[in-house]
Amino acid sequence: MNIDYHDLLNKFYLSERAKCIHLDKAQNISYGVPREQGDTVYLTTADEEGMTVSFIQSNYTDFGSGIVVPGTGISLQSRGACFSLKKNHANQVEGGKRPFHTI
Repeated sequence: MNIDYHDLLNKFYLSERAKCIHLDKAQNISYGVPREQGDTVYLTTADEEGMTVSFIQSNYTDFGSGIVVPGTGISLQSRGACFSLKKNHANQVEGGKRPFHTI
């Protein structure tokens, strides 16, 4: 997804960003995300002998994990963003368990 200046000047987005500003205290305000929207690409192919290849790249948020493999331009996926490392959490990631996932 490409973000252009129209996204940054959207009245709803600007209103939400303005709520982060407090004139009575100094603070660090992190960057904003004009639209939260993930995307999934799925490709599959098969040859005449039935050999198949399946590929899925799914980003939970616009830029995936925010980590790009050096020298490749490939953004790593972020579908594990809602998993938890907290003990006894309903969506805790651990061996032998299948946590809730959007795909």
